[in-house]
Amino acid sequence: MDTDASHSIIRSDLIAKEVRPLPGAILKTATGEDSQVVGEVTCKVTVGNMTVLHSFIVSQIVDEVIIGVDFLMDQGIKIDLNENIMEYKNIEVPLSIGYNSTHRS
Repeated sequence: MDTDASHSIIRSDLIAKEVRPLPGAILKTATGEDSQVVGEVTCKVTVGNMTVLHSFIVSQIVDEVIIGVDFLMDQGIKIDLNENIMEYKNIEVPLSIGYNSTHRS
């Protein structure tokens, strides 16, 4: 999750299904570089016990997935950084900062 990211993005090599084209779209990375957009895809997202469909921009990024502010707003999710929790319809999901090395290969 990246509260500075306006859109949710998924790395292109993780997508096995057809991608909807977004002609002329350019993604500006956090470092200010341009990254070519492959297209857009709708994926299931599960956080805690919540599963929803959400549209992701497909691009060649370093991270596997970036959950952006678009997802938070669409789902009415509130982030409490003081308590390190995400709240969705009275469900609290703990947040962790950084990477969990058990999920990286």
